[in-house]
Amino acid sequence: MNILDKIDGYIKKENMIDAGDGIVVALSGGADSVALFLCLNKLREKYGLHLVAAHVNHMIRGEEADQDEEYVRRLGQEYNVPVEVLKKNVPQFAKEMSMTEEEAGRYIRYEFFREIEKKYGYKKVAVAHHMDDLCETVIFNMIRGSGIKGLVGILPVRDDVIRPLLCVDKEEIKEFLKEENVTYCIDKTNFDTDYSRNRIRNVIIPELLKINSKAVYHIGRISNSLREINEGFEKEADNYKFISKDNKRSIECADIKELDKNIRYEIYLRMIESLVSKRKDITGLHLESIDRLVLKEETGKSIKIPYDILIRNSYGKLIMLIENKCDKDEAALLQRHFKVEIIDADEKLIDAIIKKEIPDERLVKMIDFGKIKGGIEFRYPEEGDTIVIDSKGSTKKISRIFIDEKIDREKRKVWPLVVDSNNVIWVSGLRLSPAFHIDKDTKKICKITYYPVTPDRKE
Repeated sequence: MNILDKIDGYIKKENMIDAGDGIVVALSGGADSVALFLCLNKLREKYGLHLVAAHVNHMIRGEEADQDEEYVRRLGQEYNVPVEVLKKNVPQFAKEMSMTEEEAGRYIRYEFFREIEKKYGYKKVAVAHHMDDLCETVIFNMIRGSGIKGLVGILPVRDDVIRPLLCVDKEEIKEFLKEENVTYCIDKTNFDTDYSRNRIRNVIIPELLKINSKAVYHIGRISNSLREINEGFEKEADNYKFISKDNKRSIECADIKELDKNIRYEIYLRMIESLVSKRKDITGLHLESIDRLVLKEETGKSIKIPYDILIRNSYGKLIMLIENKCDKDEAALLQRHFKVEIIDADEKLIDAIIKKEIPDERLVKMIDFGKIKGGIEFRYPEEGDTIVIDSKGSTKKISRIFIDEKIDREKRKVWPLVVDSNNVIWVSGLRLSPAFHIDKDTKKICKITYYPVTPDRKE
């Protein structure tokens, strides 16, 4: 069977394409995407397809990237297919968004593909993942400790994305292009084994093929079998609903503890994805940790997993929360709860403060301005925060102060702290660090007033 018949059969088996479909073809100019582009062109008349090619110049490889762009434009012109091009500085975008370049590139590509879908009124995006990519993903996820979901690898159809080449391997693609006498671009960064996936692609998979020339196909077959099993778990998980409210997800442990472990795991993953819209960094070890909370039902026990998600068992209920961390906007809002005044210290005022003649009010503190390092900031508590509690420099965990003061667990996460660059100055309304106390050498006094309700707003 030639490659085109094989791909056509796979398209039918997975119900990828309907007659008259409009498809955005992801075309980087590399061997895989060129093979995908040619195959869909050959099937264009049979299915009555409408095609548009989409190319993203990531501005990573300089002149080489510009040459790839020019190649794609020529290819589209040769086959009478319109080409849409986006030129985007991926390294700069990655830095701005605190992403890896790989994550940023993928995000930019798929956003661009969806823009083109909307522009042309098309419903599908075709990408060129093939069987070697599937094998690479399965091995990568296996190494990371993924469960069945990760070992399923790459799906042939997901939402609007189709992958017609998943039934063929890299060698078949190269042979097809050779027969068609079509050249393609080579991205030299794909050979850099500093990247984990490249090491799997260029070192591990070739070694597996030395052991068995059909290794890629066998791993692909196992992946397909696991996909069928996982689909059964997903279907069963549909019967169990969790409660969603703001940044919180919850479900009764008793409702799910008797289910098959893999169904529970799928429910946990859905709760996580509902919270943060992703799940790729969740490993089998994370899921096992969550499962222990459900099965042991130890009230008060909690764990922390990627994406700043805190998970705990609260009286038989599994609860997932996004931990409260202050970004710039939150810090600005938090600051509205405080008023800071700088006062020139005179001997009489200092003496009165030291002798406690001025009431030590719970919501008003006066400290030595000169002892503040790097300026005053306001934020929420973070794991491991401590405060100095005596003149010897002894410290106490903020979490312990909350327990001693019987502060509700939920309130602890959003309890305002006053800090400088290195230390907690004041757990507002609870504890002031003596490291900032006023003494005879104080030159300026910093008066901090805390308003549990902001001054310009009533409860």
